[in-house]
Amino acid sequence: MGVEKQATNSGFLDIRIEPPEKGPHHYKICLRISEQCSPKESKTIGIENSSFELPHHELWDSFFPLMYISRNGGPLFGKPITRARVTSEFPLHRQVVDFFCARAANFGLEMQIDSPTFDRNYDVSTNGDALLFGGGKDSRLLLGTLRDLGYDPYIVSAKGLTYANDLPEALNFETYDFSMPNRILPALMLNPERIWHGSGLGEVHFHSPWQQYFDISAQSALDETSRLLQSLGFDISFWAPQSVLPYNITQKILAERYPEIFAGQISVTPQAASEKNLHLSLIKLYHNQDIDGHCTPILFEKLLRGFVDKMHDPKQNGYGHNDNREIINREMKAIIYRLSHQGNRIPRDLEIPSMWDEPWIDYIHLSVNSRIDKRFLNIYKSYADPWQDDFPGLPDSLVLQP
Repeated sequence: MGVEKQATNSGFLDIRIEPPEKGPHHYKICLRISEQCSPKESKTIGIENSSFELPHHELWDSFFPLMYISRNGGPLFGKPITRARVTSEFPLHRQVVDFFCARAANFGLEMQIDSPTFDRNYDVSTNGDALLFGGGKDSRLLLGTLRDLGYDPYIVSAKGLTYANDLPEALNFETYDFSMPNRILPALMLNPERIWHGSGLGEVHFHSPWQQYFDISAQSALDETSRLLQSLGFDISFWAPQSVLPYNITQKILAERYPEIFAGQISVTPQAASEKNLHLSLIKLYHNQDIDGHCTPILFEKLLRGFVDKMHDPKQNGYGHNDNREIINREMKAIIYRLSHQGNRIPRDLEIPSMWDEPWIDYIHLSVNSRIDKRFLNIYKSYADPWQDDFPGLPDSLVLQP
């Protein structure tokens, strides 16, 4: 299912990057954003209230704001204008400029940089591992498997006082904006050899232009980012081994293999009336896990009926930049079908067609990450088998990876 391009006009979004404000426990940049005939808007990005001292470096002054501006989720996302003219009140690193201008093009955006640039290589010592920790199933499974394999990662957690409150060793911070660049920045500042990110099968659809999660979830895109940093003297690499897993398998392994880490899982606000809460509830019920702490029976039925009605609506036939929803929705439908045949929480009056049941939800999908570390794969294979190429069902955007 292709990505729907945003409507465009001939204008530019003008974005001005102000000099960063740096302190031992904060780092922030103000963006001044304006459209034709519109008042200027201010957008603050960065981090504050970190529980650890931030080791600043000039490279992040170029890397961080350009990553934020160039990707879907930044100021061009959802706008009728897909072109940005960026100026900076300080010089930007030329290789970083070139990289993120190309990244913007990958997303179907255009970014022109009208600022002085400089060239410089560094010789930065890197050591250890950093885990981008969000508190839910993905980052908690990754924490468990990393420790299982002998790693001792820094646990770098946005809103960690909430999401990592069971992990006193976590390095916590708050963000001015909860988008991924803000959450990645502190891990980069620590100069680890490896940065680990917990993504799932839904985030790695490959299209041109890219969907909004591809750059931070697909191993091929992460490898490009790693090569940029390494070419500049930062021996840092990004890894996302769990992209091969449907979400229900992630939930299963977490609960069964790492029960202590599972006990602190916070994936949703308790009793949130959201599709995310329904998805979490379904993948837990599928593996006989309790959901009452975050979704009461009354709320579950309400969310379930709303979702089933939506899936029967013929207008619900596109995902746009949110291609991750395709895999999530199909996984939800398959689980609903199976639970209905078990008599497990699915009201009998709901129309659940047999075509909703799909076998791929029970398998590992190596097509999206052929470079997965075999040690991670061996753990996953204790709970699920690899999907065979001759099994039908998955969209080409997941099977045909770069």
